[in-house]
Amino acid sequence: MLSKRLATLNESIARKLAARNDYDKTIQETEAAYLKILESSQTLLTVLKRESMGLEKKSTGPGAV
Repeated sequence: MLSKRLATLNESIARKLAARNDYDKTIQETEAAYLKILESSQTLLTVLKRESMGLEKKSTGPGAV
């Protein structure tokens, strides 16, 4: 009786550990994707600032209308 209960508990624990490992993997993948998006957005922001400054110089420089 007790050994059957122990086996049931061990199976339950094994399933829960497998689920937790899946969640951990998903969290790691999501975090990596988030960091990639963050890095890309920072790069895009830098490029946009540089381009904006270039356009401002063109519009206020010699020969501007």
